Amino acid sequence: MKVWITKHALTSGIIETTVNKSDVSGIFLSYCNKQGYWEFCFKSFWHTSREDAIKHAEIMRERKLASLHKAIHRIAGLQF
Repeated sequence: MKVWITKHALTSGIIETTVNKSDVSGIFLSYCNKQGYWEFCFKSFWHTSREDAIKHAEIMRERKLASLHKAIHRIAGLQF
């Protein structure tokens, strides 16, 4: 089964990998990363289509940008 993982989309990009059906259990997915270690992720961070993964990565990007803008405004307002 081919899946796209967005767990680390903002730092490493979207990961495309193939997993066995036995590696998928309800809300969890286990997969082997590039270093050969097993990782787990929740259902919201793995997708069965590339389009869904891209949509989720865009939402993550927008949320991160909003958070950074908020931090910039907070820091800009500091007075010493």
